[in-house]
Amino acid sequence: MIKIYVITIKKRRYRMNHAIPEMGADNEDYYNDADANNIYPEEEEIYGGWSVELMEQFLALTTNKDRLEFVKQIMAINDDDYNFKHTATFLVDFHLGNAAFCLDSNFNAEQSFFVCQSIAILLDDCISTASSSTEEGSINFDQLRDALAHKFQELFQQSAPEFNLHQVESILAYIMSTFLKPIRLIIRQFQQEPYTLQILEIRKIFAPIRPIPLSQFIEEAPIHEHEFPLSMRPEKIDLQKIPEEFEKYQNEMKEVAEKRLAELNKRIEELNALLESE
Repeated sequence: MIKIYVITIKKRRYRMNHAIPEMGADNEDYYNDADANNIYPEEEEIYGGWSVELMEQFLALTTNKDRLEFVKQIMAINDDDYNFKHTATFLVDFHLGNAAFCLDSNFNAEQSFFVCQSIAILLDDCISTASSSTEEGSINFDQLRDALAHKFQELFQQSAPEFNLHQVESILAYIMSTFLKPIRLIIRQFQQEPYTLQILEIRKIFAPIRPIPLSQFIEEAPIHEHEFPLSMRPEKIDLQKIPEEFEKYQNEMKEVAEKRLAELNKRIEELNALLESE
C-alpha cells in the first residue's frame, strides 16, 4: 500500500512549502506574497522541457495535433525519432498525457507546471533506476513506489502552488494510476533491449525456373505461316492432279527451306568473320 499524504488544510486551500502548522485561530491567514516569491523565483525554472511560459502556450492550443507537435518541439524530438524510437515515443506521449491531464483539470499555468515538473523528476529517478539495474528482478518495485511517493510529497511541500482539496485528490489519483502502478512497464522502456522476441517462420516456397546460360542459348527464328502454307483440300478432288499438286507443294517447301538455310549460313559466316576480327 502506498502512502502519499500529509496535506495541511487552510480555508480549503493547500500549500505545502512550509512546515505543517497546528490548526488554530492564529494560523488562519493565507501565505503572503513573499512565500509565493520563494516558490517561484525571478529566474524561471525549466525542467523536463517545461516552463511556466511554455505551459501557458500549451494551454492556449486548441487541437490535439498542435499539442502533440508542441510537446515534440519543446523536447527536441523529431518525427522520425517519435515514429521509430520507442523511448522517444514514450517520452512525448508521457509528457503530453501529463499536460493533457492538467488541461482537463482546468489547472492554471503555475499549477500545470508544478504537476508536469514533479512527474518529470519522478520519471528521471525511474530512468536512473533502470540504467543502474542490469536485470529486472534486481529492482524492488514496492520500495521504489514508496520512495517515489514520499519524494512527490516532499516536492509538494516545498514548491506546490495553491490547490483545493478536489484538485489534490485528482493529482494523487492520476499519479497513482498512470505512474506508480505501471512503474514496471515504464522502467522497462529504458532498460537494455526492452523488446526481444524471436519468431521463426517456415514458409513453403516454390523455386523459380533455372535460367539457361547465355553460352548455351540457341536462337530460334520465328516461323511465319505464310512461309509454310497449309495444304487445303479442295471441294472437288481431281485424282489426276493430286500427284502434280503434291509435287508442287513439295518443291515450294524445299525452296523455302533452302532459302532459310542460305540465310542461316550467311549469318554464321558473318559471326565467324566478326569473331576472327576480334
